Amino acid sequence: VPYFTHKVVYRIIDYVSDELDKMLPPDYIEERIGLAEILSAPAGLDFTVPLVCRVVEGKFNEDFSFRILSQNGKVKYDGRSKEFEKIGENMFEMRFPFFTEYELTDRIECYDLILRKKKLFWEVNTE
Repeated sequence: VPYFTHKVVYRIIDYVSDELDKMLPPDYIEERIGLAEILSAPAGLDFTVPLVCRVVEGKFNEDFSFRILSQNGKVKYDGRSKEFEKIGENMFEMRFPFFTEYELTDRIECYDLILRKKKLFWEVNTE
């Protein structure tokens, strides 16, 4: 059991609040980085042929996570890419591990998960 002393009451409240904040689980915020359309996709179960894509908005980078969305918005794949190679200013090739259900109408969304620490909110009633 940690032992601490303070001469000022508000420092005790700040200390306890900080310690309780450390116990809260972190929260993740999803930030959309970019959106791309598929220009060519491999036929069948060919894992060796990459997808050729064009950036429609934002930017793409291999450090982020990717989501393949169908035309109606249904998520087909969510995760990291196996390979990512830029082939032009707004063009890139990529492969996904063990996923081959591509269609030319699909879109690829690039996103990042940002870690945000939760904090307790203390409301002090002085009445």
